[in-house]
Amino acid sequence: MMINIQVCVFPEACIKVPKINFFAVASAACLVAVAVFFGLPSGGNTHGHVVTVDTTQTFQTIRGWEVSDRVWQTDKKADRYDASWEDLGGPIFSTLVAEVGINNLRLQVPSGIENPVDNWLRFTSGDIGYEGMKSHLYEVVNDNADPAIVNPAGFQFHVLDQNVEHVLIPMRDALAAQNEQLYVTLTFVDFAWTAGRTQLQLSTNPAEYAEFILAVFQHLDRTKGVIPNALEIILEPENTDGWSGRNIGRAIVAVTERLAAAGYHPDIIAPSTTRAENAVRFFEGLSEVSGAQEQVDLLAYHRYGRRTLGVLPDIAAAARQAGIQTGMLEFISGNVDMLLDDLTIGNVSAWQQYGVARKIVDGDERASDSYYLDAYFEGNQFTRIELPVRTRLLAEIFRLFRAGSVRVATSSENAAIAAVAMRQPDGQHALALRISDQVAVTVNGMPPGTYILAGMGDDGVALSPQTVTITSGTPLQIPSAQPGVLTLRPTE
Repeated sequence: MMINIQVCVFPEACIKVPKINFFAVASAACLVAVAVFFGLPSGGNTHGHVVTVDTTQTFQTIRGWEVSDRVWQTDKKADRYDASWEDLGGPIFSTLVAEVGINNLRLQVPSGIENPVDNWLRFTSGDIGYEGMKSHLYEVVNDNADPAIVNPAGFQFHVLDQNVEHVLIPMRDALAAQNEQLYVTLTFVDFAWTAGRTQLQLSTNPAEYAEFILAVFQHLDRTKGVIPNALEIILEPENTDGWSGRNIGRAIVAVTERLAAAGYHPDIIAPSTTRAENAVRFFEGLSEVSGAQEQVDLLAYHRYGRRTLGVLPDIAAAARQAGIQTGMLEFISGNVDMLLDDLTIGNVSAWQQYGVARKIVDGDERASDSYYLDAYFEGNQFTRIELPVRTRLLAEIFRLFRAGSVRVATSSENAAIAAVAMRQPDGQHALALRISDQVAVTVNGMPPGTYILAGMGDDGVALSPQTVTITSGTPLQIPSAQPGVLTLRPTE
């Protein structure tokens, strides 16, 4: 492959970039000048460390980039509900969709909504504080003695309705403006640390679990016109009472039969373990239940644990043997390096860091940083939304590879360069490089065409895009790539 670079990058092209330049690209005509500027020997070898793209070998199809429905609703320090997020759906979710690239939503439903008391409504209205609400969040009180009959009065949907109105719908509308669709996963949460007394263990009552999920689907459908694309059977079973692999399998069989009878056929996600090293064991457990494994579409795991990287090949192999996809669906410290590992080793089709946005008041950044966005306030006055550096790097990948993209093979001869390439839904190919040290890079195998070469440095500073044209012959050469993320995408 031969590269004809239409623009040579010199210092004056980067006047507005504090670090002068993120990468330099050169054609043969201007290679010497650029090499001298970036400290490379002008007469030396211009062939960098080789990254090879093989478009004939394909892997997973991307489902999307996920966020949980957490904003800053709960003010734990003040033990109260914080409503200041409710009127900021426009700037929050337009930024989350357009600038970060999020297109999947985890819509959580706590087990404690099966209860004659709406404790979330009591919380949002100020009748109880955060600790009071939390004590009932997973407190299940059976709606009636017959799992075949749903008693609507036994379910309280205020928490779900609020997140549909203030999170799901703004995200759906923002994606529709980009001619894209929001993928919604309904995620059942049944953690064990509630102080309230649970009268019914849904983990060991698959018929009651199926009734619960059907009640939620019917409520969303009838009152909001929302039908989730997927059902995540249980969130982090290690943090629950009784949600073993076999019990997950029993729940899968019961709920898919119940939903199908009512006309609902969501994708099924399981086992969604807290620790990646437990994912295969739980998946094997659910597979012991006749008819369960056949219903699963995505083998999900989280990256909490000490040996997560080492078990990714096992997770990918288990999913491959079952003929299903994988997904890394939560790690609050997740970053772009983990994302590339999950994509290229775990073969994930979906990936999530965690929540939507944290609230920073008067510059105090002690709030949890497990969110994609930072919302700044001066006192009670909202001022702006910003992307932290970690999110800016993730966004380079999220915005490049959209739902329906298919990963193709890549290889790198240098550990300082991680590569992922995909065939996009329109048939064109795109490439992302994660650079962890200053290196020269040579890229082989990208199809001929005109591309935009862009990037984001580890300092969060972006470089103005450059247009490159790939023909046949010699490969693309990048004489000096600084730490960060480089992207090569076809022109519109």
